[in-house]
Amino acid sequence: MKKSENLPPTESIMPGFNTVLKINHAVRRLILDYALIAAILGLFRFNNDLGDLLVFFTLLLLNLVMAIHIGYYWKTFKNKKLITIINLSMSFLGSFIIAILVRALFSILSIFIPLMVVVNASVGHALLTWLFGRATNQLYLSAKKIDRQTLEEILKDNKINSCLTNENEI
Repeated sequence: MKKSENLPPTESIMPGFNTVLKINHAVRRLILDYALIAAILGLFRFNNDLGDLLVFFTLLLLNLVMAIHIGYYWKTFKNKKLITIINLSMSFLGSFIIAILVRALFSILSIFIPLMVVVNASVGHALLTWLFGRATNQLYLSAKKIDRQTLEEILKDNKINSCLTNENEI
C-alpha cells in the first residue's frame, strides 16, 4: 500500500485549503494596514515625555486590537487563552527588541543622511507592528496546517492555481 492511498482525495480538502489561503491573504492585508497606521503614528513629534508615552501606549493598544482582529479572522481565540496570551506577549517583546535595534540603526544612519531622522520612529513603529502581526498570524495559522504529503498531492495535481484565482471572496 502506497502512502498516497492513505491520503484523502484532493477534492475533499480543496475547500478547506482554499479557505485557509483566503483568510491568510486577508490577514496579511490587515497587518499591512495596521503597519501603515503605526508608521503614520510615528510621524508625530513631541518635545515632552508625556507625548512619547502617549504614542507608546497608543501603539501598544493598536497592536492589541490587531491581535484580537487577527484572532477573529481565524476564529480560534476560544480554547487556547492562556497559551495565546503568553505567546503573544513573547512575540510583542521580540518585535519590540527588533524595532529598537532598527531604530538604533536608523539613528546611526541619520548622522550621515539627515533625512533619516524624519522616518526613524515611523520605521520602528511600522516594523514593530508588522513583526507582531506576522507572529500572531503564524500562531493562528499553525493550527490550520495540513500535512506535507497532502500538500504534495495538491501541487502535483496542479489544483493550487484554482485556489488563488478568487482572492477577494472573503
